[in-house]
Formats: sequence, C-alpha cells, structure tokens
Amino acid sequence: EQEAGVLVAIIDACRVGAARGATSRLTLASAEPPQGTILAYATSPGTTAADSLKAYGVDADHSPYAYFLAGALSDPGLERWDQALLSATAIVRTQTAGMQVPWMNATVTRFPD
Repeated sequence: EQEAGVLVAIIDACRVGAARGATSRLTLASAEPPQGTILAYATSPGTTAADSLKAYGVDADHSPYAYFLAGALSDPGLERWDQALLSATAIVRTQTAGMQVPWMNATVTRFPD
C-alpha cells in the first residue's frame, strides 16, 4: 500500500531555560503523530536541547541540531534526505557527549524519496 504523502516536522525547541535567564528547565513531551507523519525532535522526550554550540567549544551561536542538520542537508554527497536526519543525530550525540540525543517518532511504512 502506497501512502498518499508524508508530513515531516522538524522540532528544534531549545528548552534549556538557564541559557536565556529562566529559572526552570522545561522539556517537551512526546506526541503521537497521525498516520503518514515523521516528527524529528532536537532531543529525546523529557530532556532539554541546548540552544548554542558555544558551550561545546564550537564558535556558532546555533543549536547543535539546527547546525549539524543544516550541514548534513547541504552535503553534496547526500543521497537521501533521511540520511541527513540520521547523520545529524549521530553528530549531535557525539558533540554533546551524549547530553543531547535527537529523536524521531514516525507513523510511516517507509521514508519517501
């Protein structure tokens, strides 16, 4: 059975309150996506996502997930877009020493071309 279409949502909600002066650390809950949806989160449920790479020694004021996902998507050797999601996940996990691990929740039978 072929799916009519797939919705891909990339959620990079940097939830480290202390980085922006807040007094609490808020996290995002996971959501159950409707059929045909891929939700790609900057971090795993119940954890926080950094909003800057500077804390990890990289001179870029971007979130680790946005920075490395953009790099992976612009790689000329990229054959499939879903490889960029997997590549960014591995790099973020390594660069943050496992403190931030991107996560996906999908209700699809395959990743579309």
